Amino acid sequence: MKLFRNLLYLLKFFIISFAILFFIYFFRVIDINNLLKEFDINIIKRFVINYTFYIFVVASVISITFIGTLNKFRGYAATIITIVLLSLIVISYPLYVLIGNHNIEFLENENTFLDINEKTFTKVDKYIVKANNKLFNNGYKDGILIDAFLNNKIYFADYIYVSNKTISMFNVKEINGINLEIRNSVEIERKSMFYYLSSISKDVVFGFSLVPFLNLSLRYITVESHQIYVVLILFSQFFLIFLALYMLGLSFNSKKYIYHNMLTGFLIYGIMQIIFTIANVLMHNLNFWNITAFIYFIAIFVIMISFIIKRFKSQ
Repeated sequence: MKLFRNLLYLLKFFIISFAILFFIYFFRVIDINNLLKEFDINIIKRFVINYTFYIFVVASVISITFIGTLNKFRGYAATIITIVLLSLIVISYPLYVLIGNHNIEFLENENTFLDINEKTFTKVDKYIVKANNKLFNNGYKDGILIDAFLNNKIYFADYIYVSNKTISMFNVKEINGINLEIRNSVEIERKSMFYYLSSISKDVVFGFSLVPFLNLSLRYITVESHQIYVVLILFSQFFLIFLALYMLGLSFNSKKYIYHNMLTGFLIYGIMQIIFTIANVLMHNLNFWNITAFIYFIAIFVIMISFIIKRFKSQ
């Protein structure tokens, strides 16, 4: 009965989190105007295949964190079994990829939320950009870029790609005053403090700090090692991180103040994302094994902190 109750609460929190994240990602990643003009089911199918796993993981993290802070689970054994089942569901996609030997597109940790469209010019750092068609992974077709800050140039490009560090253009007509130059490609470095702060905040809110870690795990399973034990290690990673987040949330639970519990949930989620964002910047030569060691260390450390906080509160 306790297990059923726990699963019901988990399902409730997960559906809400997943639905919100799914629609945010969908309307930001896909050009809706272009999709309505030329409806292509393959675009939606590609989005579902490439983004669902990431959304699923972030929604699971949010759900288990808030369930902990709100103290919605009952029974020690039932709680452990619930987290085990959640971890099994999460690794079902990597297991599906491994068993089916499927080819997948690895997402990059890029700012996927630039609102570049065909109707208005959009400011990207110190540049002004307009594009007709939005592609995947921040690619845009038939674009215009105006550099009025440094070089007073206008670029007409068949394709524009906006990454965290550069703006890349291909098949470019570069206009500088009265001079016209045809170039195969142009690359402009992005140097904006506002951009970095904006990018970090979006990584934290939407869970993009987890993308490079998830990417490398999927790549290791599908490309480097087709071994079932890797899936078991990935399962242990998810189980430990879910357990750690639940226990940390539970240690801060207050029976009197519900709003305090909600705020605590947001803080724990935000701090976790910030930690992964910093780790992504500081950890060089990321691979599956140092990611595993990092997650084990963080999870065990958080579990120990949770026990200390719980014991301190009980005194």
